[in-house]
Amino acid sequence: MRLVTGTESKLLYGIAFIFEVSWMAQKSTKKASTQTRKQISAQKRKPKERKNTGRDSKGAATGPIIRTLPQTASDSGGEKAPRRRTWLKRIVFTVAVFLFVGAIYLVYKARVSVIVETGTIKIEGLISKVTIARDSLGVAYVKADTEEDAFFGAGYAAATDRLWQMYSTKLAVTGRLAEIGGSKMLPVDVYMRTVGVARNVDRAIRSMDAKHKKPLEAYAAGVNAFLKTHKNLPIEFTLTGYTPEPWTIEDCGYAFGALAFGLAININEELFFLDAAKKLGPEKAAYLVPTYQDEPIPFAEAQKIDKKLASLLTPHTEKISSTLKMLNEVIRVGMPASNNWVVGGEKTKSGKAIVANDTHLPITMPSIWSMMNIESPTYKAAGVTIAGLPYIQLGYNGKIAWGATMVEADCQDLFIETLRMQNGQTQFLRANNTWSPVRERKEHFKVRFGRDRDVVLRFTANGPLVSDALNQLDETPHMSLVPVGSKTSFHIAMRWSLQDGDNAGAGIYEMGRAQTMEGFRRALSRIHSMYLNIVYSDGENIAWQTTGRIPVRSKGTGQLPSVAADGYRWKAFLPFERQPHKENPKSGYLVTANERTVPKGDTRHISGVWYSPERAERITDVLSKRSDWDGEETKKLQLDLYSRMAEKTLFILNAMERNLKEAIQRLPTKKQKRAKSALEILSKFDNVMAKDSKGAALISAFYYTFTRNVFGDELGIDSSLWKNFIDTNLRSYNAPQDHVLGRDESPFFDDIRTEAKESKADMLALSLADAYEFCEDAMGSPDKWRWGKLHKIYWRSDITKDLPLSNWYFNYGPVAYQGDSHTVNVAHYAWGENFETFVIPAMRLVVDFGKIEPVELIVHSGVSGHPSSKHYNDQIKYFLEGKNHPLPIRDAAKSAQYTKILTLEKK
Repeated sequence: MRLVTGTESKLLYGIAFIFEVSWMAQKSTKKASTQTRKQISAQKRKPKERKNTGRDSKGAATGPIIRTLPQTASDSGGEKAPRRRTWLKRIVFTVAVFLFVGAIYLVYKARVSVIVETGTIKIEGLISKVTIARDSLGVAYVKADTEEDAFFGAGYAAATDRLWQMYSTKLAVTGRLAEIGGSKMLPVDVYMRTVGVARNVDRAIRSMDAKHKKPLEAYAAGVNAFLKTHKNLPIEFTLTGYTPEPWTIEDCGYAFGALAFGLAININEELFFLDAAKKLGPEKAAYLVPTYQDEPIPFAEAQKIDKKLASLLTPHTEKISSTLKMLNEVIRVGMPASNNWVVGGEKTKSGKAIVANDTHLPITMPSIWSMMNIESPTYKAAGVTIAGLPYIQLGYNGKIAWGATMVEADCQDLFIETLRMQNGQTQFLRANNTWSPVRERKEHFKVRFGRDRDVVLRFTANGPLVSDALNQLDETPHMSLVPVGSKTSFHIAMRWSLQDGDNAGAGIYEMGRAQTMEGFRRALSRIHSMYLNIVYSDGENIAWQTTGRIPVRSKGTGQLPSVAADGYRWKAFLPFERQPHKENPKSGYLVTANERTVPKGDTRHISGVWYSPERAERITDVLSKRSDWDGEETKKLQLDLYSRMAEKTLFILNAMERNLKEAIQRLPTKKQKRAKSALEILSKFDNVMAKDSKGAALISAFYYTFTRNVFGDELGIDSSLWKNFIDTNLRSYNAPQDHVLGRDESPFFDDIRTEAKESKADMLALSLADAYEFCEDAMGSPDKWRWGKLHKIYWRSDITKDLPLSNWYFNYGPVAYQGDSHTVNVAHYAWGENFETFVIPAMRLVVDFGKIEPVELIVHSGVSGHPSSKHYNDQIKYFLEGKNHPLPIRDAAKSAQYTKILTLEKK
């Protein structure tokens, strides 16, 4: 039976390319050799003269004699040049042969690692028969007579599709990337072990009851059954030289830990503030802290850290920030840009509820999500899965449908710890002015092609000292924990809710089994360290509930770093019953899109870093205007390109018309003309971020120039502080957007490089002129301006970072794209940096209870992680065209759709 082949032709094109380069090199070498031979021949034909003194036959001197001598190799070097050219030809040919053989081998490895989708395999460990049926997109439908066998099949199917993704996640979470990536990955490993995702997952697994261990054990057995029956593993294992160990239930927990970690990172804002406070002072740096327009700048929080302390912490913040950037290339941290909503029956055409969800995550190849349909007598669910976890994460279980967005909860805090050495013991200062010893543990790190390392991890009452652990990696003698001659030193500890344990896996499992709204909410109460807005429905009722334990702090909000010795600490967690929750509201719908979902000034202090409200506002506005919603109209709303941010921006420009005109008049003549032309184009803009829109291109260029004009002088464009600023802005409502919409009193509007004091109107006028010039330079005359010419989407595999010549094989794109950070159909990019899309809807889910087959779902790439599989990127077309794909629930529909059947039988 033939294996699935897919895109091997790309590899053949690569081989052809290699030979073309080799042929051209040899041709060039041959040409050079020919020219050298011609030069040598010419030199041979030309006599070489040498003076000498001779005598006649009588012995008398005759004077100088001119002799003509043949040219020797030693005289001209002519013989050596051909030899060098010959050796160069041989080297080029040898390299070409080597690359050819290597490419053929990789073709073979890539092809044989794609698994046959039909047939029968006998396997140990089963109770009974398992079927894994697949449809035209390779989506697996796993069916078994027992729940254990169903999860066994799910593990087998996941290993078939995403084995490398599973193991690379495991290595990242457990701090073992240096084992395959070498010493450059050591800082990431040290950071991950210091933070302790794996350490805390292990503790949670040990405390888990037998009922909730069984699905993990069955799933792990399925993965290991695949490893035993398949020697040809994905090509990444060959490229990295890594041989996978047997999968364990702890490894399932690590996959969950990676998800929790990616959804919880909010220390970036705190690290950035420390760097900004060092340069600008805490008061001015406070203007850069994410703060909604209707809330005051957090000056009081900022005053906890003075400029001197921020400077002392600089070596630590630089190391942590650079490590987090590396880590983000491995574990893609969640960007806050997801939508979900649920509409009650009173506002739908069928009288039944509709659940919609599109989670927005960084673009990866393969996607973070996969798709699966699992059925047993006690567990039936269909939706998206995470490679390495047995459960349906988001979807439909036959009774309840659910979707999720990020809460944006502040669940990680940085504490500045005061340390001293006393009698050879490291101690930290408590709030009551007493000293306690740090707790220590040694970790051993294996390093491929390098020297293994031991690092001592140290912990205070507030968590691990992340700065100290990274300092120990310095090859030169690093700054000791407490420098010689100093009485004390300052280090950075990190507090995170996962350090208190979590049973989220059990909660997600129970979500898939829940048959009532009450039972589903009880399942949500078990999720402690994933902070999600869950909307859910049983078709008749609709509800919204947040998950994750919210820290209760002794004082302060936790938005910015705190000095532990001043009495800042976590003292408890908010009870689940006090977390945000709604059921069956009068409006008939519930919406979340990472915005502030609680009233202004809410005393629970869930977060201070909400994302922009524009997507939630747009969805709410559209939902409110009709009462005949169905699945098709819901899918159209997921593709909506109207930008409320553009609408607000144009409102601001109109509201400031008088001041803006005066500011334009102060510009040089050419810039005046450009600014006026920009306003003319924007006056006709419909706020729709379509890829063929001129206005969309111009307003996006305006955001780019405004960000650089307002903040570039203080922060220094191309500085590390600027890069951290850009990164921080991606994660929440941010300073550039805040300054477009308001903050007229901000000191950042003044350009510190000029003698004049610029106003907000001056910056708006300058940025309009610069945006017009930018578009002219990039695209030509205004009639040629198109948003899609600036705004691209590119699917990239992480492995191509180290193997750039393999881009054509692993990657897809670039493709002109539409939308922006504030449209429902998100295409997130970095203001002030570039226009490349890096966050998109990673999946689109619609569950319409009014339909016989209610579930439709796609992911943005495909279910397979094998580049040679046709299911590696076959959903990209669906994604770009806004199409969806059914996940059938009825038996007849399943039989019709899932036609490629693999049977696993008990051996």
